[in-house]
Amino acid sequence: MIHLIRTDKDRVYLEHELCIIWSQMEKSIETLYAEFEENKESELDIVRTELANELYGHSLESQNGAYKLDMPVGAGKTFASLRYAIGNCKKFNKLRIIYCTAYLSVLEQNASSIKSVVGKEHVLEHHSNIIVRVK
Repeated sequence: MIHLIRTDKDRVYLEHELCIIWSQMEKSIETLYAEFEENKESELDIVRTELANELYGHSLESQNGAYKLDMPVGAGKTFASLRYAIGNCKKFNKLRIIYCTAYLSVLEQNASSIKSVVGKEHVLEHHSNIIVRVK
């Protein structure tokens, strides 16, 4: 038997509610990037921040599309892509972010990182390792 459980994550938000949520998320990710700017200790930190800033600039230019982000390991893809997505959603009044990656272990790690920035109440994980326990 399959039990369907409705959560607040299933909720359809009104436009003004979404605007508030995107603004809150934008504040959270920009606070994180302000910390990155302050703590540039290595050449990698500098390059990582420059790549993220360039990517963020593109988020405000194009409303539609699906993109592949080719950056090396440790280049900051998780937060850079989250920053892109939040900026794009806020500017173009989008409803949601869908994040896909090739490996389950990477998806779980990235979901955890994303939740730490935007809050778990706005992240719905959907993959084979999610187990819902019915009380």
